[in-house]
Amino acid sequence: MSAPNSEPMVDNPDREWLRDLLNQVNSVEPEMYKALDDAASKMGSGSVWTSPPGAPGDTFMHDVQGRQQRLHRIMGDLAGEVQAALNKEPLQMPMSQATALRRE
Repeated sequence: MSAPNSEPMVDNPDREWLRDLLNQVNSVEPEMYKALDDAASKMGSGSVWTSPPGAPGDTFMHDVQGRQQRLHRIMGDLAGEVQAALNKEPLQMPMSQATALRRE
């Protein structure tokens, strides 16, 4: 609610954008989380490309496994980070500020 002679307050457009982003993250999270699991599993089994330690195949296997672990960590944190940003946003803001945000 706005005070007398002050600018009207409106819904914060950043909250809508963050809610949409959170919904997108939640919808793709299961698929993204496991995106490298099959490749890492196959590389780790030694049945796809084997080579002596330090050779290209071995280095590639460790690279895939490292990227898999990093992807798991990132996907595990992403929804929480977006939710935290959403929680920090005010529900409403002055109309001029909301209009400026919509122009960006």
